[in-house]
Amino acid sequence: MNQQLYDQLIDAGKVLIKRDEEIERCAKLRTQIATLKLAIRDVLEKKKITYKGRLIPGLIMTILWFLPAMVCLLGIGTSESFGEWLSVFMFFGLPFVIGLLLLVSIPISKYVHVQKVEKEYLEIKERNEEAISLLESEILKIQEDLKEYLRQNQHKLSFIPEDYQDIQAVSFMIRVVHNLRADSLKEALNLYDLELKHQQTLAVSEQQRAQNENLMAAIKMVNARQEQINDKQSKTNAMLTGMIVADIIEDLFD
Repeated sequence: MNQQLYDQLIDAGKVLIKRDEEIERCAKLRTQIATLKLAIRDVLEKKKITYKGRLIPGLIMTILWFLPAMVCLLGIGTSESFGEWLSVFMFFGLPFVIGLLLLVSIPISKYVHVQKVEKEYLEIKERNEEAISLLESEILKIQEDLKEYLRQNQHKLSFIPEDYQDIQAVSFMIRVVHNLRADSLKEALNLYDLELKHQQTLAVSEQQRAQNENLMAAIKMVNARQEQINDKQSKTNAMLTGMIVADIIEDLFD
């Protein structure tokens, strides 16, 4: 086994693992930032509320009882007793008052709701923006540290062509060198290329097999449907033949 090449590949693998881990950390932090920004937008959506539950009943009750209520209120001077007027008002005027209160409550409720949402929005916005700022600072620090780390360890990767500087390729080359299948970097690279071509061939074959299976399933479905049609046609022909024969026999006996 080429021990020197093996050790070089091990060192390169460690650098690549460190690089990929830091890149993944940055991706997770960006996901957290997106979640925090989405939470801010979600609070704004709470402002878009409707009041149909109070608006429609309020309008109906107000319009439906408007005239009777007016009659009731105007009849205060002609009613013989306050008790009669009160009973009439309770029946006609009270629904009007309730409907009017429902209508009046809409702008008041909306104002209160908007103020509440605005306060919640400002609190969440301030808290999340602070968290976003910290996360962005952390991402920037990770990127700067990673840039410096790669600069200091570039010599551990420089012997590998740039197109092969990924953990999958280096892991494969470590394995073939350790198993004595390759004694030089060139041999290891060639074996990796052959492995990629083999995997691509397998993928194409698997795709072709899946397509063939789908095609066969479609053909079977069409054949089954055609058999059903032929069976129905045979039954129809047999029924028509029987009817014709019956008509002929009936004509003979007549």
